[in-house]
Amino acid sequence: MSRFLAALALGLAGFAHGQWQTPPPLVPFQEELASVHITLEPAAYNALFHPDSVWSNFEHPATFVYVADGIADTLYDVGFRLRGNTSRTSAKKSFKVSFDTYDEDGQWRGLDKMNLNGEHNDVSMMRARFVHTFFNESGVASSRANHVRLYLNGVYRGLYTNVEHIDGEWLEKRFKHAHGNLWKCTYPANLLYNGPDGEDYMYAPPWTTTPVYELKTNEAENDYDGLPGFIDVLNNTPIADLPCALEDRFDVNRFLRTAAAEVLAGHWDNYIGNQNNFYLYRRTPDGRLTYLSYDLDNTLGVEWGGDWVVRDVYNYTTENRPLYTRLMQVPLYREVYTWHLRDLITSTFDVDVFEARGAAWQVAAADAAAEDAYYPLDYGFDYEDFTASLLENYGQHVPYGIVPYVGGRSGSALLQMDPPAPHPGWLMAWAKGPAVEGQLVVEAVVEGAVQTLSAAISWDGGTAQTWPLTDDDGDGLYTVTVDVVGSDHAEVQVTATFADGVERVSPCAPQWVWTSPMPSGFRLNEVMALNNGFVVDEWGGAADWAEVTLVGDEAANVNELFLTNRWMEPKRWRMPNVTLDPGDHLLIWCDDDAEEGPLHANFNLDAEGETLYLMAMDGGAPRVVDAVTWPSLPPNVSWARVPDGDGPWAACSVGGTVPPTPDAANEAGNAVTEGRQPVGGLYPNPVPRGGVCTVEGAQGGRVRDAAGRVVAEFEGTQWHRGALPSGRYVVEWRDGAGRWHQTDCVLQ
Repeated sequence: MSRFLAALALGLAGFAHGQWQTPPPLVPFQEELASVHITLEPAAYNALFHPDSVWSNFEHPATFVYVADGIADTLYDVGFRLRGNTSRTSAKKSFKVSFDTYDEDGQWRGLDKMNLNGEHNDVSMMRARFVHTFFNESGVASSRANHVRLYLNGVYRGLYTNVEHIDGEWLEKRFKHAHGNLWKCTYPANLLYNGPDGEDYMYAPPWTTTPVYELKTNEAENDYDGLPGFIDVLNNTPIADLPCALEDRFDVNRFLRTAAAEVLAGHWDNYIGNQNNFYLYRRTPDGRLTYLSYDLDNTLGVEWGGDWVVRDVYNYTTENRPLYTRLMQVPLYREVYTWHLRDLITSTFDVDVFEARGAAWQVAAADAAAEDAYYPLDYGFDYEDFTASLLENYGQHVPYGIVPYVGGRSGSALLQMDPPAPHPGWLMAWAKGPAVEGQLVVEAVVEGAVQTLSAAISWDGGTAQTWPLTDDDGDGLYTVTVDVVGSDHAEVQVTATFADGVERVSPCAPQWVWTSPMPSGFRLNEVMALNNGFVVDEWGGAADWAEVTLVGDEAANVNELFLTNRWMEPKRWRMPNVTLDPGDHLLIWCDDDAEEGPLHANFNLDAEGETLYLMAMDGGAPRVVDAVTWPSLPPNVSWARVPDGDGPWAACSVGGTVPPTPDAANEAGNAVTEGRQPVGGLYPNPVPRGGVCTVEGAQGGRVRDAAGRVVAEFEGTQWHRGALPSGRYVVEWRDGAGRWHQTDCVLQ
């Protein structure tokens, strides 16, 4: 065996945390007991606790102060509200702090929000923190948590658990290219098949307006892409074919690891036990969904009659939960799940670890617990119960102390589990496509005693060649980068050979990756990444902008194209339903204000230099149509093709040979007067009811609605609004030279 392969086998013999599960630093979730002070106006305080506001999510303005060793932070105008479910009607309530309520960019130490949980039904007030810590130490992605003292308007409200809120910021701390869809899944989220379309999973139960599968990121697009196909495969694929179909859509191994941790922790208010309290996140690099657990207070012996300490690890539920019940029918998945159970019991799910950690937390929180006047109000707990909760059984709905539960659950699981066996080996691989800058990147995550790991790549259907994958930075992610030479596409599949001779491949069928641009007449033609008033949009804003033009002989619609500055997010912003004639120009405002109209993209450009891509989906795979990379540019300088449409890129500035020319051909003499709307003006804007609109310099044109449909046409410079309803529109018009231009307008 080569030195590389020997090292590879040694490094992968155990569980690989990998780049997916790297927890961020603890701050601001340090071990010490911090203090959180919230101050509201008296009227807001009274409204927050009014009986009629129990189920309200209105965020009251408040002042936030966080005090700990080396930290004394004050933030004004944060949002503060009740949170939770049963805790809303309890005496000891839970709260949410939102740092971005009144400032969409507001944060505190990298957090958009903070969850302050009263743990009113947990006699120890430590279980959620215990399980979050156990999960993070076990390679299961979970929130950070610590204990804090909470004060409202100067009055002590008790000992609280500060639990990190799961959102886009949470994802970015744990996943690379963390821009995929995140769904919060709540009761009754059983993952049963409900239909083939995203709309089939946007329903809400009768008692709420919140969808069972609630999209929490990329809400503006409201695209459920990836979820229906996953649920279809999960429910409707024969068991014999399930691994091949499911593993290309879902991170099965991460779910099995998380399910094993949940079952050991006695987490029954989860997907498996109660079709509740989980997230699904669609990762950007490989498009697979992954399962995330949350709401971990009903654990470690909080039973409510379920006797979860002895529940069969292979039959944790009697209900149809296809993501558990069907997976347990696949022999390989049962083997991997069993391996994870045993690995957790012999490493992180340890009685001595839990006892030592809990004792330290109790000492740190002793005074805060003793002074907590709200702690006894819901279940009659007292301070002696708190001090005994680690080692002694309380009774009622908490029949097990934490340490007795951990010991009992470990023992019962070991008796139920299949006999010990080596890790059966696991492989999950993907190509990062489309290829850009002449390079194709292949990545893989492996577990078990692997002997060889290589990618087979076939160029344009030819004979496959192989390249070994390596983990050069030790993050558990194995990669290879291959130069693309003159090919149209590639087909990629990774093979791992394990110590017992078993071979596994991923993806199941070779993955198609485009390595060449898509033939198209559309071109990225000009960008201005720092518009300092050179040209303004219909709202008077000076935003970054990009221009697309069409070369060739036939008109074409841009609606099947996407604009993105993230290679790994090819469908970031869909182009509007607009048809361009050859030589037309389409100006897109890159202002991250998509709500301002169909020509406003949902991202900004970087004046320090980045790459902008025009993308399309071709045969189900993303493909580059055109791309431009610009250097660092000063204000009001554009980066443009000169000559227009197909020339080399050059910097264009006022006073230069070719000035910036938004919505016009890149050539001398086409300058736009600074501070004006693109190439001439449109007035009045907004257009009053029954009004006449003048388009300066127009020789006729047309008006499109927000859906891109032509709703009016006009000759000359004026058009009558007529009966057009209020809203945002796009006016397209020809100038005296026959060139098309456009500008946005609003009808009052």
